Amino acid sequence: MKIKFLLIGIGLFTLSGCGAFMNKNMNPYYFGMKTIDPQVYKKSKNVKLYKYKESSVKYLLKQGYVVKATSAFRERNVHLSWAELAAKQMGATVMLADREYVGTVSGRRKLAWTVPGDTYRITSKTNGVVTNTTIQGPDKLQVTAVPYQNHYYDQYAVFMVKKYYWTISDVPYYSDKKLQNIAGYINAGEWFILSEKKGKYRKLIYNNKFVYIDKKVQIF
Repeated sequence: MKIKFLLIGIGLFTLSGCGAFMNKNMNPYYFGMKTIDPQVYKKSKNVKLYKYKESSVKYLLKQGYVVKATSAFRERNVHLSWAELAAKQMGATVMLADREYVGTVSGRRKLAWTVPGDTYRITSKTNGVVTNTTIQGPDKLQVTAVPYQNHYYDQYAVFMVKKYYWTISDVPYYSDKKLQNIAGYINAGEWFILSEKKGKYRKLIYNNKFVYIDKKVQIF
């Protein structure tokens, strides 16, 4: 039974690894990507999609979000599901994307296909018996030119992660997980990083050190 679970685990790990490899090596949003925040985040399950506006990015920055990465490239229309896949892989929870039409390239493209060879009917007579045989010659390769049009777009996306939080009132923080020793207070509106959420406490990074607050405290 243990071996069975081990094999299942190896299979899932392999599939996950292949998915990540294909995402980074086939996803157009990765080809034009620039990483802004090098921190590694846990993969996200859900991503909120908004139309890109500079004002929206500024608003989210004020809400404690940071830009994880940006992507920009010129190509034929790429479905936003590829951008969402990239966002989930890097741990982004918000994505702002848009595209702008830049032009069309047209022309004629050579197209080749196989044409079955001609058939021949051969009649033979042996000892008064007439026999009919059908023979097909070798296939032929035929080439023709067909018209095409490719529409190109400038496509871009900003991937963001919620990194900083705050409270609306002063909150005591503790130096221990049991929340017994008050080490100071976090002032209302001051930013901190949420590091861990377990048991009855939340583990934070505040003023470059790990501290703890009560899980009941409302954070934004």
